[in-house]
Amino acid sequence: MPYTTSSGGAKIYYEVRGSGPPLVLIEGLGYASWMWTMQTDDLSKDHKLIIFDNRGVGKSDKPNYPYTINMFSDDLKAVLDSTNEMSAHILGVSMGGMIAQEFALRHPERVRSLILVSTHHGGPDVEPAPQDVLQAMFGEPPPDIKSEKELYIYKMSYAFAKGWIEKNRKLLEKIIELRLKEIPPWEAYMNQVHAAVTFNASKEVSKINKPVLIIHGEQDRVVPVSNALKLHSKIKNSMLIILKNTGHLLIIERAKDFNNLVREFVKNVEKKKYVPKKKPLYI
Repeated sequence: MPYTTSSGGAKIYYEVRGSGPPLVLIEGLGYASWMWTMQTDDLSKDHKLIIFDNRGVGKSDKPNYPYTINMFSDDLKAVLDSTNEMSAHILGVSMGGMIAQEFALRHPERVRSLILVSTHHGGPDVEPAPQDVLQAMFGEPPPDIKSEKELYIYKMSYAFAKGWIEKNRKLLEKIIELRLKEIPPWEAYMNQVHAAVTFNASKEVSKINKPVLIIHGEQDRVVPVSNALKLHSKIKNSMLIILKNTGHLLIIERAKDFNNLVREFVKNVEKKKYVPKKKPLYI
């Protein structure tokens, strides 16, 4: 299993799959490489996928101090250096999107394009998640929850559009099984939370001039869709696609559509055919 060493001596686990234009996948808060179960086989057919566990989760080190998005950006750079990629397409979901933005601001020469999914730019003008979502993420669970499996079904239910779980119970249980194999320690999770809540690129994000694809779920309750509109308005070289009747974990809910959007975007950037669009596209 390949590892690289990042800032502070943290060992970061990564995997490389497939061949083609390099595409880095960066997961969100508390999630590890398991979250890409709907992407890896498909996107590795025509991309060199580079997948890694952020510090604090999965097989990577979990040092016990508050993390920052800068640290995660260092981890990404270390992974790219270890895979001998001078530049790549960078895709981040939720907190992973924050890492992607920070990396593009710090190392623009290493970025071919950005794909920002279910994320925001941080700062005071971000619309936060509703109180019930925050309670599910950080508060005490309801007293009727008796097992770890029930707990994570409860927590993840807020990350999907209403009604999705009832129609996709078997898929959800498969995802939960993967997640339960790599639950991070609570202190490591909270160290990641520190990075997410202190992130603020609201003023600097307009400096990003790489091709940017923003994808967001219309029914996202974790990161309300208004944040995608703000992000789009500040990045002039971006296009915004909003998926109807879709929540925060659109990479699972609309996996086929998502993968095809990513594939088409990367292809257009590689062929220098990418054109930004001012008006959001709803699909």
